[in-house]
Amino acid sequence: MVLYMFKTIIKLLLKEIVVMMSEKIELVLVKRKMSKSALAEALNSSPSNLYNKFKRDNWTENELHKIAKALNCDLEYNFILKDSGEKF
Repeated sequence: MVLYMFKTIIKLLLKEIVVMMSEKIELVLVKRKMSKSALAEALNSSPSNLYNKFKRDNWTENELHKIAKALNCDLEYNFILKDSGEKF
């Protein structure tokens, strides 16, 4: 029973650590004082299409590069480890 509770707590904590790409983009939008509508315009996309992508957290690599450019950011992919630069 204790082991089950421990595993459940760990799963919940790990779930909280994982930040979806849409959430990351929203954080940068706030930092840049930019609306989703303005981002959609910068990407030559309709606001409804962009809102759907945020909702589904469904981004292509190409879209992420365009978003990074529109937000004046570098895009960095992680995994790392190679014993043990951690990240992910």
